[in-house]
This record gives sequence, structure tokens and C-alpha cells, in this order.
Amino acid sequence: MLGVDEKVAEAILASIKPDLNDIPKECRGEVVENHSILVIRFSCSKASILKALNNSFTNIVLMLLELAGCLGNE
Repeated sequence: MLGVDEKVAEAILASIKPDLNDIPKECRGEVVENHSILVIRFSCSKASILKALNNSFTNIVLMLLELAGCLGNE
């Protein structure tokens, strides 16, 4: 779980939700935002695929948070 500003959470949700359509067929995933808490859940039949998804989505979220921080400082 990650708590951020509500507008930032909604923007991140909108940015990564379409990527859920591209996850491997052996996996399921969901991304939800509830009161500025961003929750990303995955389940996969293989641990290696789960680790790859986790790393990919984590890096995307971190990049978006860094970008939001930079834009907020201007």
C-alpha cells in the first residue's frame, strides 16, 4: 500500500490501469485507489513472472511519483 495525495493517486491509477490488460495470461492483477491509498495486487502461477510484474509496476509507480514530485516543485 502506498499513501499519496488523492490527485496523485488517481493520476497514477489512470496511468497504470491500462497496463493490466497486458499482463501475462497466467496472472491476474488489480489496481485500486481508496482514500489516497494505492493498492496493487498480482497473483501468478509462476514466482518468476510475479517478481517481474512486481518489479515492473513498482518501477513505473516510483517514476510517476518522482515525476509528480518534480512537477509539484515548479
